[in-house]
Amino acid sequence: MKDTAPRLRPGAALIVLLSALVIAMSPLAEADSAGGDVPVAQTLGDRELTVVLRRVTGVPGPLHVDVITHTGTPAGTLSLAVTPTGVSTSASAGSASGPAADTAVVTFGSRPQSSSAVLDVTQAGPWELSLRDGRRTATIPFIVAKQLT
Repeated sequence: MKDTAPRLRPGAALIVLLSALVIAMSPLAEADSAGGDVPVAQTLGDRELTVVLRRVTGVPGPLHVDVITHTGTPAGTLSLAVTPTGVSTSASAGSASGPAADTAVVTFGSRPQSSSAVLDVTQAGPWELSLRDGRRTATIPFIVAKQLT
């Protein structure tokens, strides 16, 4: 009896296997979907910062934010605010509008350090974290995943 099943070339089988492995191991972009923290490199004027959004464990609930300064970053104060952005089909309509849901302030010196703040998020969905130094504003979009029981 003759075997008529299609066969993959050895090189093609390897490519399929590697592609499946890359897809399975790629990180998710959502802040809470994988249950991990999200670090973001952020420049704000002369400040080089690392902002870490910690996992939200329940909605409504706290969003823990760590702001890490680096060598050469001037001392100062940053105002943090979180605002729900809603669902949008256009990039311009996706920015935060309306009043902030919660605000906090972090202060740091001229030496590298980590400062923390806790902001309350009231619902699952897309949000925006704003960082203001008094003259400039930087925004970081993130998603708070719906909690499944």
